Amino acid sequence: MLYYGALIGAQVAAPGLFLWTPVNGGISSFHWIYVLAFFGLGVLLLGIVGRTFAGLGPISWRVLALCLGAGLALVHLSVGRVTTGSPLSIDMFMSALLGLALAVLSARLLPASMVQRWQGR
Repeated sequence: MLYYGALIGAQVAAPGLFLWTPVNGGISSFHWIYVLAFFGLGVLLLGIVGRTFAGLGPISWRVLALCLGAGLALVHLSVGRVTTGSPLSIDMFMSALLGLALAVLSARLLPASMVQRWQGR
């Protein structure tokens, strides 16, 4: 909750972070910020889901974490729309989903012992 609150607080307090400023060949800087921020949120969500729903399997944990993260991304973007007056952007949502997907897929690439410790098994 603290991490997600910090994401919303950063968007409200520093709206300049989310401007269309191209870096690295035309990719806007807020895309990278959303990818990194929601990657961190995805890592936390996957660990929380794995510990909370221990009876489910790893496939269900990944799907549930991705769906919860997508819902939180929509809430995050709607809060930003209300506070800063910026329109809802599919680019920002897809950047957030990319970060969440990278976190969920990293559970497949890491060694099994590390993933088990991460998810509390």
